[in-house]
Amino acid sequence: MTVALRPQRIRVAFDRWRDVRDVADAEVARMIRDDGIDILVDRHGYTLGDRLSILASRPAPVQVHYMSFPGTLGYDAIDSVIADGEVIPPGDEAFSTSAYGACRVAITVNDSRVGFRRRRRAPPNSLPEDALVLACLNQSHKLRRPLFAAWLSALRVRDDVVLWLLAGHPRMQQNLRAEAERAGVDPGRLIFARPVAQDAHIARLACADLALDTLPYGAHTTGCDGLWAGVPMLTCRGATFAGRVGASLLNAAGLPELITDSPEAYAARLLDLVSAPQRLREYGDYLNRTRGTNPLFDTAGFTRDWRRCCFAIYDAAARSPG
Repeated sequence: MTVALRPQRIRVAFDRWRDVRDVADAEVARMIRDDGIDILVDRHGYTLGDRLSILASRPAPVQVHYMSFPGTLGYDAIDSVIADGEVIPPGDEAFSTSAYGACRVAITVNDSRVGFRRRRRAPPNSLPEDALVLACLNQSHKLRRPLFAAWLSALRVRDDVVLWLLAGHPRMQQNLRAEAERAGVDPGRLIFARPVAQDAHIARLACADLALDTLPYGAHTTGCDGLWAGVPMLTCRGATFAGRVGASLLNAAGLPELITDSPEAYAARLLDLVSAPQRLREYGDYLNRTRGTNPLFDTAGFTRDWRRCCFAIYDAAARSPG
């Protein structure tokens, strides 16, 4: 499960901990050199709060990026991007300004020590007790017309299907309900999940029967959370790193049959699944049964693979004539 770790839990996992939030970039670079860091791992990329300028003076002999920014950074101070063969398929390395460090399992690390408690379908979830729940609890800016149209088509197949979406701006909700009405779907069958604390959010995910991935920017943490809660996910493999994470997660989880390669195939597979909800229950039972052993949530296994990957990157850099 991908969750925000408590600071104390992070601190005790390291031999040395330095809080550099209020330290100037040049001073942080000096501290990295003094500490003799062999591999410096950037976890921000071009996201809020990035400190990429620290890397500019190359305070560590090997500098890599992992997970936060889904793509190449176009930054010479980054030697490698750590990913897997799904999000950066063979041949696509040529389009990256950095080398490619390969993970054997999914691109996303998960925390197997997080507990799980199931939430009933009842208020405050506002979900009908006997409905088939299709869920997309990604941020609304990830929603695009082609897949949304496929979701509405699935609602037209059966009257007992509802679409569960993350609540956003009231105008967003109004626009999506208007789109549903234009497609011949009762707008009331779009149900919006209000923001709640993360523990409560993880618990309520189990109320869904199927998670719906988005395109061109797919689910990352949201996908992990749903699979951890025992909810299968349908994805469409995109053309970029950001659109292929869902496929990476499903491959690691042992559900490659829920990966499609086009919006048309995605729509057809969704209709098949809605028409055969027993298959969804089987997928959910599999995820719940294997939560403790599933490779996607094998934190110890990921740790071993991460160590192997870091050693390989460092050894390759040591052999490089540059």
